[in-house]
Amino acid sequence: MVEILFKLYPTIEKAYNLAQGLNYIFENNTDKNVARLTLAHWYDKVKKSQFK
Repeated sequence: MVEILFKLYPTIEKAYNLAQGLNYIFENNTDKNVARLTLAHWYDKVKKSQFK
């Protein structure tokens, strides 16, 4: 079902993947410095995605 939605609306898939990436950072990083670096990389992906 979700594959159909993503095929019709690729922007939703991009937003979903970014949100999942942020969720992964908060769930899987216990070291503050690693989390900060990972979050910075995630933020760069968001900036490159050109979402408002």
